Amino acid sequence: MTRLLLVLTISFISCKSQTGKTNPLEEAKDPISVIQENEKKSAEKENNNLGELVSTISFKVKTNNKKDFKDGFIPWASIEKPKQDIPYLYEKMKLLLKTQR
Repeated sequence: MTRLLLVLTISFISCKSQTGKTNPLEEAKDPISVIQENEKKSAEKENNNLGELVSTISFKVKTNNKKDFKDGFIPWASIEKPKQDIPYLYEKMKLLLKTQR
């Protein structure tokens, strides 16, 4: 019986110390507002020290729809159906990264 009482006491103290780590007066924040706050903080960061832009990659796909896309290219590639767009991808064989073997 004393062992059971000892185990229960230790368990209770252990649990109490775990729950005591949070401030009971602090309100739980809404997850959406936390995400919005983090997004706002991220947008306010300065990105002046990222380095020099060397080149860009344009995801353009050849199209016959000259009415909506006068230059003959759609300015995106499908993520849902990539096999449909890859054959018509602009500069699909261009080397983007040089690797050493």
